[in-house]
Amino acid sequence: IQQMDVPSVGEGDVKMKVLASPVNPSDINVIQGLYPLSPRLPAVGGNEVVGMVTEVGSTVTSLKPGDHVIAGQPGLGTWRDTVVCQYDKLLAVPVELPVHLAATLMVNPATAYRMMSDFVQLGEGSHIN
Repeated sequence: IQQMDVPSVGEGDVKMKVLASPVNPSDINVIQGLYPLSPRLPAVGGNEVVGMVTEVGSTVTSLKPGDHVIAGQPGLGTWRDTVVCQYDKLLAVPVELPVHLAATLMVNPATAYRMMSDFVQLGEGSHIN
């Protein structure tokens, strides 16, 4: 673990305080070098996150301090306490959405959907236990 300087917020950037960032099997695969997408090294791990916006750049109008956001794409390096990135790499989520649900919104639901649509034929009245 290393301490890193937090970059300053550019005009199109957002700074967020990380509220939660889960560890997924795919994150471990990236560390092992087994995942198809590899970050440029050195890198910070983690793809999913929910954070609270603390600062926005001068041209950012779609987000404001206090908003909750999730990563809209992989590779942000979310295993840290503060993330600064371009605003268009984030998606706003309702503040009322529980943090533990928002933190897992991008990877697991999509995986479950693909499993249910690609490998199982569900019909009307079907349910999953």
